[in-house]
Amino acid sequence: DLFDDEKAIRILHLAERLTSEQIRVVFIEMPTNKLGDFLRPDFKEEYEDFKTQISDLYTFVSFQGSLADEHYRNIDHMNSAGAEIFTSFLAEQPVFLH
Repeated sequence: DLFDDEKAIRILHLAERLTSEQIRVVFIEMPTNKLGDFLRPDFKEEYEDFKTQISDLYTFVSFQGSLADEHYRNIDHMNSAGAEIFTSFLAEQPVFLH
């Protein structure tokens, strides 16, 4: 599939509207297992560009580590153990500590 620019624009418009209503917007990128192996290089490039655009405008939290295969139940979704690790990571992020 191609990166959906229309959906990306809708996400940005939603974030703008929420911000205008004094609602703090935080984007969170979830870890994935093998999903990236199935994405086309041009999709990955456009996604990375979109992440850069978002992180220039809003708080963007992304898991910097990697989880072992045993922390996933399929190519994209974490199991309970993976979710626990990721939840602990989120709980330690400064944006969520106040």
